[in-house]
Amino acid sequence: GKSMQGAGGALVLGVVFNAYLTRTRFSRHQQRKSPELWLRDGYYELQNVFVTFDGSMFISVVMGLVDEQSGVMYYINAEHPYTAVYRNGRASFIEGTIMLRKIGTPDNSERLQIQVFQLEPGDVIIAGSDGRDDLEIGRDADGMRIINEDENEFLLRIEESDSDLEKLVSALE
Repeated sequence: GKSMQGAGGALVLGVVFNAYLTRTRFSRHQQRKSPELWLRDGYYELQNVFVTFDGSMFISVVMGLVDEQSGVMYYINAEHPYTAVYRNGRASFIEGTIMLRKIGTPDNSERLQIQVFQLEPGDVIIAGSDGRDDLEIGRDADGMRIINEDENEFLLRIEESDSDLEKLVSALE
């Protein structure tokens, strides 16, 4: 988050999700759940906490699981910027649209769909914050900042950096 509210939301999310992970670690029942069911239950746990803030706190999130044997990635995107895949020197978004609103949005649970994406050997998945597109690309005649409005710039920077995170940060800066 970029504010005290955002920082508070990150803390709440961290505490709730850590409790969910800890419960999974100690519960055979949790460990035997399918990836889709485990993600769904984790989402509902977060949703039920954030909805109690009655519209004063929402949080965007991408969370997922990868089956290391099959390469299948199960994930949800709750109004977070699109997830990118870097494959064979090209970057692209894996989502076409965001269907799930931010966690904490009332009646959001009805829209939950677990997304599935087939990874290939060598793929790199990049899920960045909503600030990744807020790039200053110049100044106007009055000296006001001109901010990038093209989300595809992020894909170009991924390709330019060969998906190396340190180079990607430098390219964005």
